[in-house]
Amino acid sequence: MTKEATKNIIKQPPYNTFHLFICILTIPSPPFAASFLLFKGQTLVHSGVIRDSSRLQALFLALYNGLTYTSLSNHIRIFLPDLSLQPYLFHSYKHPLLDLSHTFLSLLSSFLLADPMHHVDIFRYSIKWSGLLGMAIVDTLSEEQQRIVFPDPPPSLLLPKACLLCLFQEQYDLLRHDSHIWQSIVRPDGKLPPFIKGALLCKDCHTFSSAVQLAFDHTFTCTYSHIFRANADDNLWCPCRDTPLPNQPPSPLSEQAGFDCLMTIQHANPHTTLSPEPF
Repeated sequence: MTKEATKNIIKQPPYNTFHLFICILTIPSPPFAASFLLFKGQTLVHSGVIRDSSRLQALFLALYNGLTYTSLSNHIRIFLPDLSLQPYLFHSYKHPLLDLSHTFLSLLSSFLLADPMHHVDIFRYSIKWSGLLGMAIVDTLSEEQQRIVFPDPPPSLLLPKACLLCLFQEQYDLLRHDSHIWQSIVRPDGKLPPFIKGALLCKDCHTFSSAVQLAFDHTFTCTYSHIFRANADDNLWCPCRDTPLPNQPPSPLSEQAGFDCLMTIQHANPHTTLSPEPF
């Protein structure tokens, strides 16, 4: 069959005909990854990915898994990406893929014998042709396999700035997002939040710490809020520390207890200067 005729068959599939597309995913190999997409008409009904150290076995296993769909009926059209499987599909003599050939022939025989109207055609196509069904799905499967086979390097192998941004993203995902400040802050995606940029311009550690605390209502203990910010509606639950509820006494070992102790000393001796801890 000509190339144009095969393209027309692909672009105008009958609603009751199954089209099974087999292709090799574009990821660094080995291992090789082959995908199968099974359409009924223009509706995707079955898909998957097979990885194997052999390209031929990956293709053959994808073909086999695509044909295991339980509701196959009427007419099946199989589209292979090249002629590499042709010497093995219907040959039952000794060859490296004999077990897969036997399984493939058994599936086809069972399908054809189940009903006189059942029919199977095999075509060759190119993944580069325009108008193919499911190309977005193939791209998604390729990206997933890329991450599985070649995952992102661990943070220790990243540049210092990339490590810091990864840490920001992890902390963002773990924090509570029920205060109003989260309405204007998006998840870090490679860029620092605006309020962090502004604080860093001052080139002062204390200014930076204060900016974070003010933005997130962070580490404002009950005592500090009651004395200095009575009407500020502070969030008394620090999201990353073990701060007790306002009505519960703090643990003697907690940071709030230490802070309360310092505040008591300061109130008892207002002229005493407390040396700040190093940042």
